[in-house]
Amino acid sequence: MLSGGATACGAEQPLDQGTPTQPPGSSQGTPSTVSDGNASRQLSTSFELLGNPPDGIPADVRRTLRVPVAGMNWDLARRIPVSLPGTYWLAPGTGDLCIVAASPDSPAVGTVCARVDQALRHGLANTSVDLASGQRVIVGVAPRGARTVLVRTGGSTASVRVGRDGSFVLRDSSSSPPDTLTLR
Repeated sequence: MLSGGATACGAEQPLDQGTPTQPPGSSQGTPSTVSDGNASRQLSTSFELLGNPPDGIPADVRRTLRVPVAGMNWDLARRIPVSLPGTYWLAPGTGDLCIVAASPDSPAVGTVCARVDQALRHGLANTSVDLASGQRVIVGVAPRGARTVLVRTGGSTASVRVGRDGSFVLRDSSSSPPDTLTLR
């Protein structure tokens, strides 16, 4: 699978079984978004998943990422509950919100991040393309109050329902990343 980000920065790193730069159980950095009580409350009240107890990012994914993108706090990540072969987590960072994506059939881990204010306005999504089927998969989160997300790609628009947990999934035949996400 190929992975990328929508309306945010993204990175993909190959899975590495080497020695981690920090012990797997430890969190790297001290993100102000997470440690600042007001910002932490804003995130947990704005994104349903962040109001749940943290799941953390597994040690093998941490080893692959090596250094948290955008100051991600791996210990405070929440798994995004989707019925897909891959695994996705929502991770708060230093002024950013990130999605981390791992696919069982790929040695890569993808990340996509957006500033908190951008995520509050547009949501946040990870886009991947399954090379075998050619199917695009978009996994994202929307802030509380959003019922649907309009996904615009080129001249087409798809409407996706937001689940009770704030997550959404779109699978279609487009091979392009979305141009915009609009919350409704």
